[in-house]
This record gives sequence, structure tokens and C-alpha cells, in this order.
Amino acid sequence: MTSKNPKERFKQHKEGTHNNKGFDLSSAIVKKYGIFLRPSLYFKLAQFKKIDDALAAEKQLAAVFNIASKISNFIKSKVFAHGMVTVA
Repeated sequence: MTSKNPKERFKQHKEGTHNNKGFDLSSAIVKKYGIFLRPSLYFKLAQFKKIDDALAAEKQLAAVFNIASKISNFIKSKVFAHGMVTVA
């Protein structure tokens, strides 16, 4: 979670920004491989003024991903269990 918008945060990652305590705020992966932002991945997400609202939204999003993961794992287990797919 950050108080920066995506463009500002991406810039921090690319420049290797450190906070006042010397902690690196950037991501090594973004620093090395980041080329541009993909707004399609975040434009639908709201920006929150209060941390409580952001945490609540993050909790809801985590629940959605958890459900999707369980469904995916269930489907995989059924496909492999019935021999529909073989792994070479």
C-alpha cells in the first residue's frame, strides 16, 4: 500500500528511491525489467483517502483471489484425476 499514485510509485521503483531511514522503497524486479505501466491492470481500482478503506478493499480482493485459486485447483485435480490430460 502506498500514498503515491501508480506513476509516482513506478518512478520510485525505477530510480531506487530510499526513505528517510534509508529503507529501499523500490522493487529490484521493476528496477531491472520495468519498462512501462499497464493501466489496464489498475485503472478500475479506486484510490482511497483512508487507510481503513484501502485495507477493507484489499481484504475483499484477497478473498476473491483465494476463491479463484480454489476453483482453479479443484478443476485441475479433476482433470488430472480422470486422465483427461497427461504430463509428459
